[in-house]
Amino acid sequence: MAVELDLRIETARTADAGILAFLTIIKGLRILRLIRLVRTYKGLRLLIDSLIAILPSIFKVSSLTLLMFFIFAVIGMNMFSGVIQTGTINEHTNFASF
Repeated sequence: MAVELDLRIETARTADAGILAFLTIIKGLRILRLIRLVRTYKGLRLLIDSLIAILPSIFKVSSLTLLMFFIFAVIGMNMFSGVIQTGTINEHTNFASF
């Protein structure tokens, strides 16, 4: 009896997994509609092409911004590492470490 019940549960799980995989494939095919929409409308195609063209610039600006944040974090840690630990500045909240 227990073996039959386990077999039925495993069969139900396998069937559910198959249905979920099928639904995932169907959802993935919905992206093809967007591609067709971009091909149809010239203005939308121009917008997408412009966004793709500026991606390297966005990456460069983002990288420079992150580099500046890192540099200022290191400078701040060096400047404030000697602060005396009293009150709200203690061994857990201090400027001595990240």
